[in-house]
Amino acid sequence: MNDQAGDIGRTMQPQSLCRSPSHDKVGRLLLAIGVLSVAVGLACTLPITLLPSSETEVFERDLAEITAGQGGSVELSDGAAFDLPTEVLLADAIVSLERVPSDQLTGGEFDLGVPVGARYEVSLGGGSLAGTGTLRIPFDPHSLPANSGPEQVFLAVYEAPVGEWMFAGGEVDTNRSMLTVLIDHASWWNPFTWNWDAWIAFLNRALRGSIVEFIQALALLTDDCPQEGEYANIDSRRANNVVQGCVETDLPDRPQLRIVNPKSFFFEVKPVSGGDNYFSPTLLSPGESIRFEANTADPSPFVVAAEINQRSGRYLVVHMLITMLPGWNQLGIQGAQVACITERLGDVSHLVSAVEALIVDHDGLAAAEQIGRFYRDADAARRFISASDDCFYGPAKTWSVEGLRQVGGAVSTILSATDYVANYMAGNQYSEIVFLWSAKDGSESLLGAWEGLVSGGVDGEPYERYEYLEFTAQCPLTEICLMYRALPEPGPYPLVASEGGQYCFGDGYNYYCFLLSEDGNALMFDGHGPLRTGTGSLSRPNARREVGPDAVWEVPSNKYVSLQNCLIGTSSQAECMASVMQESGASPEAIDLTLEYGAEWILVSLEEKGKVDVGVVFYPIRANDNWQWVMLNGSPTLVSAEETWDLDITIDPNYPSLAGGQGNLLLWGSDNQLEATQELREGGQRFVFSYPLYKGCHACGIGGYVLAGFDFGPQGLYLGKSLLALGSSKPAAPLP
Repeated sequence: MNDQAGDIGRTMQPQSLCRSPSHDKVGRLLLAIGVLSVAVGLACTLPITLLPSSETEVFERDLAEITAGQGGSVELSDGAAFDLPTEVLLADAIVSLERVPSDQLTGGEFDLGVPVGARYEVSLGGGSLAGTGTLRIPFDPHSLPANSGPEQVFLAVYEAPVGEWMFAGGEVDTNRSMLTVLIDHASWWNPFTWNWDAWIAFLNRALRGSIVEFIQALALLTDDCPQEGEYANIDSRRANNVVQGCVETDLPDRPQLRIVNPKSFFFEVKPVSGGDNYFSPTLLSPGESIRFEANTADPSPFVVAAEINQRSGRYLVVHMLITMLPGWNQLGIQGAQVACITERLGDVSHLVSAVEALIVDHDGLAAAEQIGRFYRDADAARRFISASDDCFYGPAKTWSVEGLRQVGGAVSTILSATDYVANYMAGNQYSEIVFLWSAKDGSESLLGAWEGLVSGGVDGEPYERYEYLEFTAQCPLTEICLMYRALPEPGPYPLVASEGGQYCFGDGYNYYCFLLSEDGNALMFDGHGPLRTGTGSLSRPNARREVGPDAVWEVPSNKYVSLQNCLIGTSSQAECMASVMQESGASPEAIDLTLEYGAEWILVSLEEKGKVDVGVVFYPIRANDNWQWVMLNGSPTLVSAEETWDLDITIDPNYPSLAGGQGNLLLWGSDNQLEATQELREGGQRFVFSYPLYKGCHACGIGGYVLAGFDFGPQGLYLGKSLLALGSSKPAAPLP
């Protein structure tokens, strides 16, 4: 917080100052021809050379001796001022505010901005600040370029240590044409608006490199991360440098372990094997980690998947959207802001399509086209700017719809980034970290046995597809062996769920579930179904846990803001949520359930329906669709009704007539309503939900409705979802 500018670049004449304990202002400059001596006080003079120039170029300076204990201010005739509260100066100092003549480019040019006012210098006379002072600087609204308004004006500061002008922001008073900002050091300051043409040229040069750096960068360096102990160790061969595992405390019965997101983007981590009562699927922000305690009585290994799925892909695309706009290269992007913006934009069709192109199809061109359309869509651009500003991302209020439209026109530049990300996703979308320990019963890992079955053999020599029958001759049911033969080419097929003696393996598109025989020597086929399209995961697989009425908490309306602040304004989101809930009377079961699912939502109602129940969860951070239906107590424990991205409404025979003349219809999964609970013919349950079909975007009106059924087997196993009916009004639920 030193006087960074110092005397760098000064061209003023040497001067003397008569110091006084009072706030003396000296040096008011009058236009004249020649040189004037201005008398200040008694027997004190300040010689100043006048500049024969226009009024806006006139040099003016105000100086004052300000004591640390009293504070003070300096002010110029155009309204520019610098106010210091008490105890902010570390010591008494001569403080000055100076309007720099326009022909003196102190600090050089700010290429990405268009100046809309004079340049000013704040000097602390070599002193330093222990806090912040308030700087007010006027701007000239008549200098604004076309398609830029006074709302987009901001202050930039010259940072001497790096030799660059940097975005500083500020609050804009459009009535007085004044900018106000809190500052903690001295330097030069200038009002600007963005030069969008220069920004596009900058993106052409730098965007791909910036995206590569963003994807490859480490948000957290975890040097203190032991990989091996006497009782537990880490296998990172499938981690792809995306996820990291650590042995925190190497204990014989309950080793303390940790999973770390060292990257600069979000991904979801979830247990896929290794016993019960471990953490639930959790979205990890950059640098975030999960600590947990293992139980060596559970089968080893404990496998954790790190997946960039469509959920985390939305955060990634929003992160990319911000990266393509001015300000990111100087301020960076915080995970809390990205999460907040993402929740507010989940219904924008271009964003949804861009995520699908990158995460599912790995199509960089399609993603670039969708991002370009997003920027060029005036309504989407306004929503994006508003959401970013609401989520406290500083530069957002300085962006303009016209500026975003220009960025959206540079599709080839955007493609340089999306093409790289799509290729990266193709090879690194799914990673695993494996925690191993010596199991108490000495049993062999079931996951290892499965991998040996489908991809190994004697001494690691692989079996051909049709040799499975010979290898599995001990199977008590022929259909088990036939199922093995029906599987695609040898895997490995990772375990994606394990509950109550049932084990489900995935090949990236479907899952196959088996029960371990009583003697432990065979796997008996127990059903199969689709995974989330292209993601390699079941819908939130996790250890079975009975959720009862004690886990419900009806959130008081006066706690909404407190919960939102936990998710936006704090780094310890889970602790903050737990504290608010506890203080407001939530039960320990309700708090545990919220924390188990990443402190994203709260269960506010529960209806018992049989083996599988239904409930409603509340998302405090969302701008829309805060209440969501969920299915509970099946396998997996929780399935959300908004997870509809793998439903293809275009295959329904009614779709062409329904969509005719309306363009593409959008199934909005977050706008769901439970319509019926049905019993399946072969036993089990079906939950029927209705969803509106929007005309291309959430704000574009409803063009119809769709019914979808979520099916569960007699023992609660989630069997998948199906499209039941489409109509211009809500269709009646057909019988199973």
